[in-house]
Amino acid sequence: MSTLNNHPDFVSVERAAEMLSVSTKTIRNWIKSGDLPAFEAGPKLLRISVLDIRAFCKPVSRANWKPRVTSRTDLTAKTRENYGHAKMREVLGRGPFDFGP
Repeated sequence: MSTLNNHPDFVSVERAAEMLSVSTKTIRNWIKSGDLPAFEAGPKLLRISVLDIRAFCKPVSRANWKPRVTSRTDLTAKTRENYGHAKMREVLGRGPFDFGP
């Protein structure tokens, strides 16, 4: 038999902030703007449904994300092309197997 403490249906502003890793002020701002529904359990006591918190956390749309098309090797080659091998050695220093002058 589960208790209310193990699986609560409603949580406090503080617990909601902890669940979402934000401040209590942010939670209160979301409630004030209407983005996050909350319920009054008393004159100054707010409770937030766990289901509303889960619904609030929707996946980010990847429509505007651009995949990285260049690899590190391509970037290194491009830098060598622009600055030359000597400049690369100056910036990066000597490698662990670089014994030459």
